[in-house]
Amino acid sequence: MDLHSVPSLTPSDAYLLQIAAKQLSLSVSRSVLDPQSFPPSASDAPSSGFEVAIQPQHIQHVHALLDEMQLRLHEIYASPNLCTNTQTIQSTIESNSLASSRWMPYPLFDRLKRDESVEHLAGGSKVPPIYRPVQLTLVADRVTTFEEAATALRHADHVCQLLAYQQATIKNTYALRVALIQHLFTAVLPIPLPVDHPKKAQCCWMQPMRYETQLDILRSIMLLGRHFAASALSIKVTRSFDATRILTMACMAAIADAVVRVKACDVPSLFSYHMRGEGPSGGPLSPFAFEMGEVRK
Repeated sequence: MDLHSVPSLTPSDAYLLQIAAKQLSLSVSRSVLDPQSFPPSASDAPSSGFEVAIQPQHIQHVHALLDEMQLRLHEIYASPNLCTNTQTIQSTIESNSLASSRWMPYPLFDRLKRDESVEHLAGGSKVPPIYRPVQLTLVADRVTTFEEAATALRHADHVCQLLAYQQATIKNTYALRVALIQHLFTAVLPIPLPVDHPKKAQCCWMQPMRYETQLDILRSIMLLGRHFAASALSIKVTRSFDATRILTMACMAAIADAVVRVKACDVPSLFSYHMRGEGPSGGPLSPFAFEMGEVRK
């Protein structure tokens, strides 16, 4: 009656029922004696050394009980196409059916069995990150005018921005940014000529430029300087790379100093006037400059 009321059964309980059924069958077989060898009266029955004979109706009841239990166990553990089969659990275990692989070879593993779908518990899949391609070739290999230099600086800044925002998608972004900025300032952009150079007037940084172009170049140099400082301080420093950091920042400072001294052809900046040592209304002014060397007190 309990087997008919439960929807499932653990393998350990099924194994225990099998042992109980075998013991019951063994006890009945040992107790069965020929009923005609004893008188029907209870007073003539042996009182010692013999077991009481079991009546045939009792044997039939026990047989029916065991068969019913086997069928119920088979209905619980057998596959759907074997639910009407009357073979015992032992024969099912010895076969290669799905029921044998579920519980008998691995006892006490019934907690891992999943009778219902668990796909709804997994949730939604993780959305992959958006990858935006980084085109390093946008930075020109050679520039000759300040317009081309401004375009190269702007492209370099955009490439560094894409590399900075995609650190989880692109590997070695710090090294790529350092290499790009180093190549741009040491190999692509021309270095300003000294103030006493005979061909100073031919330098591209000394040519007349508009105020917005001047601001754009200075802003791009500032942003690339931030990218270079953040990237250079995030990778391992060697002796050669230490020299690279110094030379790259020195090139940035030299180009920024040359650009800030240019007098814009449309709206000149007062800051440029002071850096040049000039003034729109005159006055005692001297040019400003910086040098690389020891700190003087």
